Amino acid sequence: MGTLLKKEKSGAFRRVVMTYAPHETMPLHRDERSRISVVLAGSVRESTHRHDVYAETTSVVIKPGDLPHHNTFGPQGAIIASFVWPETMDLDEARRLHDTWAWHQQGAITQAALRLMTAASWQIPGMADNLFLDFFGCLGKEDATAHSQPAPPSWLGRAIEMLNDTLDQPYSVRALAKEAGVHPVHFSRTFRRCMGQTVAEYVRHRRVQAIASDLLHTSRQASLLALDAGFADGAHATRSFKKELGMTPSQYRCFFSASG
Repeated sequence: MGTLLKKEKSGAFRRVVMTYAPHETMPLHRDERSRISVVLAGSVRESTHRHDVYAETTSVVIKPGDLPHHNTFGPQGAIIASFVWPETMDLDEARRLHDTWAWHQQGAITQAALRLMTAASWQIPGMADNLFLDFFGCLGKEDATAHSQPAPPSWLGRAIEMLNDTLDQPYSVRALAKEAGVHPVHFSRTFRRCMGQTVAEYVRHRRVQAIASDLLHTSRQASLLALDAGFADGAHATRSFKKELGMTPSQYRCFFSASG
């Protein structure tokens, strides 16, 4: 299922980029080998016997090869890059950090995953292993942060829905707080405590997600995609994109596009 865009090998490690059609489905299956995957564009719903996750652009998963799961891809389909490691690798330390399937939606883990997928130096002997271990180092830090975040109150969930529906427009924390029926300072503090970031950081992340997906689904100039996503100009978008993903929009498109 899906179409192979790129495939590279360094020793026992592999890097693979696949594209999936809109609304394509993959019935219950197991992957050939364990892998780290990042959604470069589009979205996917992945389900196991106990969990169901909707993952959007820049989401990352670490997935054991023996895990039964099925996938349904979103209305734009998806482009997914994977870093696959050998079954014989000693993963005791990795399993202590993260011994179950889970998706991560943002943060340092995304940059570490993209370094795995793009680093030209990975062909140097031992470098792929270094990048692999760097990823798990970021994973341990992010898990500790995620476990400390409380569940958001219902009013915050409604406010986030409103924010997501108007990401391409200017936002006002005061207006969001008024709609939620809470004081703006309480809104801001609760948002950061529950989401692990400020409202501004959340909006920037979501706008970068939109640009990243459109870069691989369209041929429009990155500066125009930036305006569509809600950024004031292309320069601001480029700085935010690089801060979020560790590369510029042009580098992202060049490396991951079908013609790249």
